Amino acid sequence: LAKNAHLGSSLVCMYAKCGDLVKAEQVFNELPTKNVVAWNARITGCIQCGQASDAIKCFKKMKESGISPDVVTFTCILKACGIAGSLSCGKHIHDEILNGGYWGKDVMLGNALIDMYAKCDNLSKAREILDELPIQNVVSWNGMVGGYVQQGKHIEALGCFEEMKNKGFSPDPITFSCALAACASLKELRKGKEIHDEIVNTGLLEKNVILGTTLIDTYAKCGLFLEAKDVFDELLVKDIVSWNALITAYVEYGLNEECLSCMKEMQLQHSLSLDDVTFICCAKACGNLGAVETGQHMHVQITKQGFETNHFVGSSLVDMYAKCGLLLEAQMLFDLFPS
Repeated sequence: LAKNAHLGSSLVCMYAKCGDLVKAEQVFNELPTKNVVAWNARITGCIQCGQASDAIKCFKKMKESGISPDVVTFTCILKACGIAGSLSCGKHIHDEILNGGYWGKDVMLGNALIDMYAKCDNLSKAREILDELPIQNVVSWNGMVGGYVQQGKHIEALGCFEEMKNKGFSPDPITFSCALAACASLKELRKGKEIHDEIVNTGLLEKNVILGTTLIDTYAKCGLFLEAKDVFDELLVKDIVSWNALITAYVEYGLNEECLSCMKEMQLQHSLSLDDVTFICCAKACGNLGAVETGQHMHVQITKQGFETNHFVGSSLVDMYAKCGLLLEAQMLFDLFPS
C-alpha cells in the first residue's frame, strides 16, 4: 500500500462504495502520496454515502494540498453542489472550469453543470449551458427536463421533451419517466397516453420496472385505475415500488378495499416484505374502513419487521386505532413515542 498509490486509491474507492467511509478515510490518510485519483475516490465516496457537504470540504482540502482537480473531480463536485443546493459553490466551480480551459472539451462536464444549476433552481442558467454545449447527448437533455420537473415547471418540462425529440435525440427511460411525472402532475392524460404509446414502440416497458411504475403512477393520478392496473399486470418484474404505486393510488382516491386486496395479493403471490410506505397506506385504509382485525394483524407484522419505531408508521397506527374506536390502544401506542 505504501508503494502503490493506484492500489491505495482503489481501496479507498472500494470501502467508500461499500458505505464504509471511516475505513475509506483511514486508508486515505495512510497513503504516503495522495494523487488526484485518490482524492477523487474520497470525494466520490462522500457523495455516494449522501454526504455532499463533506465532499465539498474534501474538495477544498484537496486544492489546499496543492493537487489540481481534473474533469472527474469537477464532475463529482458539481454533483455534490447540486445535492447540497450550494449555488455559490457551484458557480465558483463553473468559473474554475472556464478559467482552466476545460469548457467545451467534455460533454460530461457540461451535463454536470446543467444538472447542478437545475437542482439549485437556476433553470435559466441550466438552459444557457445546454444551448452553449458544442456536443449534446440524451443526458444533457435529461438534466434539463428533469430540472423542470424537480422545480415544478411541468409545462416547460413537456416542451423541453418535445424540443429534444425534434432535434433528433431519442428519449431513454429517464427522459420518459420525467415526462410522465410532468403529465401526472398536470393530469395531462392525452399526452400521457401518447408517451405510453412511444414507450411501447421502443420496447422499453418490458425491460424497465421504474418506467412501468411511473406509468402506473401517471394513470392513477389521472384517476384511470383500470389503465394503471393493466400496466401493472403487464410488468414482467413487480418490485415493492411498483406495488406501492398502486396501493398508494388506491388509498389516496378512497379505494380502501382495493388497497387492502392489493396488499394481500402482494404477500400471497409474490412473497414480498411490506415496507414503511405499504404499512402507512394500508393502516390508513384499515382506519377508513374500520377494519380492526386486518389492522391488528398488520400491527403484528410491523412489530416483527421493526417498523413500529418508525415515526410515520407509528403515527399511522395511532390514527388507525383512533378511527376504529380503539382509543385505549391508540393512547398506549402514542405513549410509546419518544417525547
